[in-house]
Amino acid sequence: MDVIGNRNLRWLLEMKARQYADKECIVFEDRMGAVHRYTYREVNEQVDKYATVLSGLGIKKDDKVVLHLLNSPEYLFSWFAIAKLGAVTIPTNVLSGAFEMEYYVNFSDSVAVITEPSYMEMFQGILDKCPAVKHVLLARTSPLYPTKKLYPAPW
Repeated sequence: MDVIGNRNLRWLLEMKARQYADKECIVFEDRMGAVHRYTYREVNEQVDKYATVLSGLGIKKDDKVVLHLLNSPEYLFSWFAIAKLGAVTIPTNVLSGAFEMEYYVNFSDSVAVITEPSYMEMFQGILDKCPAVKHVLLARTSPLYPTKKLYPAPW
């Protein structure tokens, strides 16, 4: 039975946010042992904020965006935001080195990278060889995790 039909991830998240607005959607325990909880409404609101940032940078349907984050709510916010825009997520392994990342970024023709501060040195070393990348954005920027924000990377 096909319950999705021609619907997409945007439809699914927005429908669940309406249907289960105040129910827990994500429970995340960080490395420090702090537990962060998000309702369906809060997840959808964060995804909308991320999508607004990405759209404001000109990221649109069919654009490729590298997602290079540790497992976190921000990973999901980014993933759903990219999907809401009709863009394509290029998920990468955070254990990949510069050589691999350069290959992934160039092979995918990614126009943007979403990462976190601990990976910026690696990206700064390869992005001059990745001409399609126009934007690098940072999530998880605060030592007092989580930030729930997406920022342009400071160069």
